[in-house]
Order: sequence, then structure tokens, then C-alpha cells
Amino acid sequence: MRKVNQRRVAFGIVGIILLTIIVWQVWDLSASAKPISESEAKKLVTDRYSGEIMETTLVNDVYKVIFRLETGTYDVRIDRSSGEVLEIIRIMVEEEKKKMTRDEMEKIIEKQQKGKIKSLQLREEKEQVFYDAVLEGNETKTMMTLNAETGEVVSTKEEKLQVKKKVATRITEAEAVEIALDTVSGEVDDIDFEEEDGVYYYFIEIEQNDDREAEIQINAITGEVINIAWD
Repeated sequence: MRKVNQRRVAFGIVGIILLTIIVWQVWDLSASAKPISESEAKKLVTDRYSGEIMETTLVNDVYKVIFRLETGTYDVRIDRSSGEVLEIIRIMVEEEKKKMTRDEMEKIIEKQQKGKIKSLQLREEKEQVFYDAVLEGNETKTMMTLNAETGEVVSTKEEKLQVKKKVATRITEAEAVEIALDTVSGEVDDIDFEEEDGVYYYFIEIEQNDDREAEIQINAITGEVINIAWD
């Protein structure tokens, strides 16, 4: 009987020791757990959801982080002690931004800049939408960038066009004869093609019925009658 009591006492002592060890370990773990900071709470949100942090507050050991995405504005609750995400709620739906139509944009461009619209392209950059336009005038080429939502001109750049020089071509002998006969009636007696001071001329002799003869000098490029000499 005495031995039984001794065993019970021994088991009781062992149980108390084990319980003490367990309680101490639990207390040690809870005491060593470091609460997360505000910056760590923000980083947790940006790493997990991305978006733009708008506001962070701490209430009753719970971080309330407000952040914005393209789909709307969200409220996420994070336990300060454990860093666990407790809840996430969308508190505002982001309205889709309206873009101007091509016809609307063309009217704005025509009011802002002279020239014919050669191209008009829609482009997205850093969550913004733009129209890139190229216009051509008589001597210039213009590149414009406009905000697709407001129509505001963001940038304008002009370049001078290389105007192709027209190659001067001379009139034909038959055309020169026609001009001469329109100037003086009669019969063509002789035709010469000569150069004077870098300019080319047709010299056409026309004989009339009264034996009078006219020499008509015609510019070979313009077809202009320069001189009429009678003989």
C-alpha cells in the first residue's frame, strides 16, 4: 500500500514537471513572437496584391490597409501579432475611363493643326491612353500626341518635308510650231533650236502670202513668245 502511494506521488511530480515545461514553452513562444510593423504590413499588401497604398491605420492590434487597383479600392485587415490576413473587402469600384472616338479626335486635330491626317493610332502607356497622329502639309510633316480621354495636346513636333524639284522639260518642235502659227499666220519655212546664255529657244521662220517673213523666238521651256522679227 505504501509503495502504491509512493508511485502516485512520483507520477504526480513528473506530471507537474511536464506541465510546467509545456506551459513555459508556450509562454516563451508567445513572448518571443514579434508583432509586425506598419511598413511590414504595407509590404505584405504590395507583395501580395500590388496596387497603390492609400492609407494605413492600427486599431485593436489589427492593421487596416486601404489600397487601390485598376478594379477598385480595397480594405484589407491584417493581424498585427501574426501577420495573418483576416479580411479583404472591395469598398469602391473603379469606373472605366472613357476614350474619345477617332472621329472626335480627328475634329480636335483639325482645329489644332493644319494639314491632312495621314495616320491616327491609339496607344497605352503607364495606365494612360493616347492618340498619336501624323499630318502632312505642303512643306511640313507634324507629329502630335493627344490624351485619348480629354483631347488635350500632349506634344507636337514638326519636320520640314523635302520638296521634290520639278524637272524642267522643253516643249516639242511641233508644239513650238503651233505656238508660232497661232502668233503669225502663214507657212513654216525654217526651224532652228539654239541656246543663248544657258536658255534654249526655238527660232521659227514663217512666210506669208505677201512675201513678208517673220522670225519668231519661243522659249523652249515655257513656250513663251520672246520676240518677232519681220523681214
